[in-house]
Amino acid sequence: MKKFLSIALVLVMSLSLVTVAIATNGDDVLEDNLPVSRVITQAEFDELTGLSNSRLSRTGIACYIPYNTGSGTSGVYCAEFTADTTNMAFTLTSLGGGSKYHAQLYTVSSSGSYSAVNSYAQYSFGSGFTQGNLVVGTKYAIKISSTTVPSEGCNGTYNLTTF
Repeated sequence: MKKFLSIALVLVMSLSLVTVAIATNGDDVLEDNLPVSRVITQAEFDELTGLSNSRLSRTGIACYIPYNTGSGTSGVYCAEFTADTTNMAFTLTSLGGGSKYHAQLYTVSSSGSYSAVNSYAQYSFGSGFTQGNLVVGTKYAIKISSTTVPSEGCNGTYNLTTF
């Protein structure tokens, strides 16, 4: 009886894996199987802005990227937006040197206070992140800084889309 149950469990598990493999189309991974938050390249960002459900789209928007000594989550807020859907993507490009930047998504309350949504993380310039589970109608902003730009900071551009 134990052997029969073991074989039955193996068969059930195998069938569930086959079902998942069949249901997953590699071309739809960004759109359909998006984790809550993940790192993306500029090419992946461009793919997301081309989706039929892409809504808000800001590209090449000027911003200031302050220098951060690495001692905390200091920075400036940019890319403020009100969620019109539950997913967003963000990338940042430096116009003044540097190789890496820090970014963190925040909610913005009606009183103007900020609360972190995701973890403070480091990305390469030209790449960024996605964030899911946004609350439609909520205001968000992204705090940015860099330990690799000149000490006076530098100019940059960001790209933001919701989908």
